[in-house]
Amino acid sequence: SNINTSSFSWRFSEQWKFGRDTLFKDNNHESITFWARIPIVLLSVGLALAIFLFSRMMFGKAVALSALAFFCLDPTMIAYSHLVTFDLPAATFLTFCSMFLYLGIRKQQYWLFLLPGIALGLALSSKASALAFLPVIVALLVGSGYKKKMNIAKFMKNLCIHSSLIALGTIATIWAVYLMVEGSSPESDGLFPSHFLDTMQSGLDRYGVNKSTYIAGTHYSTGQRWFLPFSFLMKSPLPLLAMIAVGLVFLFIKSHRSKDLNLHVVFPIIFLGSIASYSTLNWGIRYLFLIYPFIFIFAGYASVRLIRTFRISHVLIPIFTIYYAFTLIYFFPSYIPYVNEFGGSKNSGYKTFAGSNVDWGQGQKLLKAYVEKNDLPSPTIAYWVEGGTIYYPQAYGFKSIGIFTRGQGAINKLSKVEGVLAVSTYLANNIGLNEVDYEINGQKPFAVISGSWLLYKF
Repeated sequence: SNINTSSFSWRFSEQWKFGRDTLFKDNNHESITFWARIPIVLLSVGLALAIFLFSRMMFGKAVALSALAFFCLDPTMIAYSHLVTFDLPAATFLTFCSMFLYLGIRKQQYWLFLLPGIALGLALSSKASALAFLPVIVALLVGSGYKKKMNIAKFMKNLCIHSSLIALGTIATIWAVYLMVEGSSPESDGLFPSHFLDTMQSGLDRYGVNKSTYIAGTHYSTGQRWFLPFSFLMKSPLPLLAMIAVGLVFLFIKSHRSKDLNLHVVFPIIFLGSIASYSTLNWGIRYLFLIYPFIFIFAGYASVRLIRTFRISHVLIPIFTIYYAFTLIYFFPSYIPYVNEFGGSKNSGYKTFAGSNVDWGQGQKLLKAYVEKNDLPSPTIAYWVEGGTIYYPQAYGFKSIGIFTRGQGAINKLSKVEGVLAVSTYLANNIGLNEVDYEINGQKPFAVISGSWLLYKF
């Protein structure tokens, strides 16, 4: 790839402009994004492997296969399995961390506790939200000692040694990552690289950000703490939700209880889910990704217990197979804006959510193909301009309008466009088009592309 180190954006650290120019002006953006996505695809495969192995260690092959199926067939996981974000890598490494920790606790071999430390170091190097897993590790170490009914002296000895080995693996891995990234000896600030601590602080600062949000047709001036639970309810396939409900019932039935399930699966879901949901930064379902692997394991366990208890595999498996097959075919190829039956039809997710739950600016290639297939004039695309906007519609031969004000003035600006207008769903909700049933000049969209572009013709 070509890197223009003499450009203004490079010299003055304007990262968004530099990224946009590097992708679209100086290089072939499709080639760069293809290769950039390969590591994320591999990490997605790694997450599938971790879910399967961790489930099999605790509950056997049947639960492992069921958990794996819930993961592989989940539209949201499919959508993010190739997007270059930090959420899925963090979830992958923390699942390996959980698995290695379980293995260490079960085998009681000291060297094994270096492995969860290495995985935790990779998770922390991926995203600051992995910090929330530190109390989980402590709770798992304490809980496992209680479960084994150790005497206090042996318990304290094991807790100190195991914690120290995990810390050693974590710190060594973080230093190794930053040595590779920075290419020389990183500046130190105590036990950790300075840039690592800066990243952690930035993540903690972002956790407390309170921005306006849009949920189900209503604009809120502040973030809502029910946003993530609501997002999970709307963006999870019904069979997954059904098995979560079944699993919750089984938790109260003594014959179906499992100490491993409660400690290594249910507790991380409750703790990490609570931490994520408490934040008022309502940017999307991806902020819940740390609990997703545990959710799939929980659902896998519940489904196998249900089948074995009522002997209904000949009914349940075909129903789930047909449902998932229909869902994946129906939404193909756009899984980012997926909502289940509670959220509406294929292209109605934007009426429930704005932002990364439905709109990452995806679908410009599909938009171009739609325009050409239907012999329409090249559209003008309109999008919200804020902070690090990285749209570059010229790459697809589109004209564009950047909107950065809300209200009727923005709608009036759009109404002056002649020909075909493609409005980003994020922009539409941001400027209040949802309040007028998405009408511009008395016209409603005649098509919705990839769940993220509303098409008008004037």
